[in-house]
Amino acid sequence: MWSDGGERRDHVHAVAAGGLQALFTRSVNIARAEELVGVVRESGADMNRFLGDFEGDGARDAVLADYAEAVSRDRVRAIPTIIVEGGRRLTGLVDFATYRKAIEEASS
Repeated sequence: MWSDGGERRDHVHAVAAGGLQALFTRSVNIARAEELVGVVRESGADMNRFLGDFEGDGARDAVLADYAEAVSRDRVRAIPTIIVEGGRRLTGLVDFATYRKAIEEASS
C-alpha cells in the first residue's frame, strides 16, 4: 500500500489534516476541488506531488485502505469520527465546545 516507507502516507495525512482544519476553522468547502487545491497551496505542500496524488489512484486507494482499517480496528461507522485519548468517540456534526470538552477531559 505505502511502498515508499510511509513518506507518501505522511504527505497524504498532512494534506488531509490541513483540509480538515480549513473545514472546521474557516468553513472552507473542501468537497469542491478548487477549494481543496487552494487550501493545499496555502499550506505550502508540494503541489506537483499533491496534484499527482489527487488526480491518480494511488492516494485514493491508500485513503480507502486507511478507512477500511479504521472500520475493522476502531469500528468507525461514519465520517467524521474523532476518537480522543481514552476512546471517547465524536461522530458526525459536533460543535466546537464539545470537541474542546472532550479533549480537555481526555488530557486531565
